[in-house]
Amino acid sequence: MKKLTKGLVICEKCGMALINCVCNEAPKIKLKHEFFIITSEKEFIRPSNSAKLFKFSNDSNVHLIKWERNICDKKIEKLIQNKENICLVYPIENEYNVDITINRTEEKLNFILIDGTWKESSKIYRKSDYLHKIPVLFIKNLNNSEYELRNGTFEGGVCTLEIIIEILNRIGESESGEKLNLYFKKFKKRFFATVNGHKFKD
Repeated sequence: MKKLTKGLVICEKCGMALINCVCNEAPKIKLKHEFFIITSEKEFIRPSNSAKLFKFSNDSNVHLIKWERNICDKKIEKLIQNKENICLVYPIENEYNVDITINRTEEKLNFILIDGTWKESSKIYRKSDYLHKIPVLFIKNLNNSEYELRNGTFEGGVCTLEIIIEILNRIGESESGEKLNLYFKKFKKRFFATVNGHKFKD
């Protein structure tokens, strides 16, 4: 795990200094739907990664999958083969988009997200032919991102957890979305405290 600052012991799980660890403060949320997050190799070890916060909050319905070129995860492959309710959440707009106004919430939905920088995500999508078979869910009218942990994000871009929170809000699981949002805000405060080499005081 990359150290954010010298002289602090870092939690191997959340990437924060142990004095600012957020692992045990994750809200326990219930999810009706499944989320499959395809993550770049570099993203797995970035302390600023936001997708892990979702995994901390629900281990059974959230699946973090390390991307391997030309290899489709078996769970995702099965979803594609069975033509289950599956969609790829990705910031592109084309003829394969599906409407975010999903009224079939009584059915189990399977959301696939790509987690990484814009450059990494583009590479994953471009190099993974199996992803091209999945309808793309393009989310319109997103709020401005409050993700200040990295430089160089493109205008209008949002982090993975912000996308997840937006999805939850739009499919009737806003209570879980709000819990994640509060957790995300706490994580950001702990992150900057760790970068500055001190313990965050609530």
